Amino acid sequence: MNKSIMKSPVPDRSGGLTNTSWTMIDMAVLGEGTKGDHAKEQFVRRYWPAVYAYFRKAGQSCNDASDLSQGFFCDVVFGRNLLSTASPQRGRFRSLLLTAAQNYVRERHRYNRRAKRWSGVAPLTLSESEALVKKSQGAQTPEAAFTQAWAMS
Repeated sequence: MNKSIMKSPVPDRSGGLTNTSWTMIDMAVLGEGTKGDHAKEQFVRRYWPAVYAYFRKAGQSCNDASDLSQGFFCDVVFGRNLLSTASPQRGRFRSLLLTAAQNYVRERHRYNRRAKRWSGVAPLTLSESEALVKKSQGAQTPEAAFTQAWAMS
C-alpha cells in the first residue's frame, strides 16, 4: 500500500477531496531540523481549519476556538506526540484527529470547571507559606516538614 495515500479523504480549500499525506506525517514525526519543522508547519496549515471549525461548532467563540486550536496542536499533536501513534493500519487519520480534539475539549472543560470551583478559596500567600516553613525548620526530612506544617495548619 502506498503510504502517502490513505483511504479516507479530507476536504481541501477548493472543496475537493485530498488524501492523508502519510509522508508529511512521517516527516513531521521523524524529520529533524528544517525538514521536520517544515513538515510540522505543513501539517498545521493543512489540519488547522478542520480543528478550528470543530471547536467553533462546539460552541466556542472565535478567540477561544483559536486558543483551543493552538493549544491542541502544541499540547496534544506535538507535545504528546500524537502523530507518532498514527498509521494507515490503525485506521483513518481523520478519526484519530477528531477523537483527540474531542478529548482535548473535555479535558479543558474539566480543567476550567475545577478552577472555578476553587476560585472562592484564597490560597495562602507566599509569606504565610514561608512562615509555616520557618516554624517547621527543625524537621529533618521533607516528609517531616510536611507533617509539621500539616499539624500547624
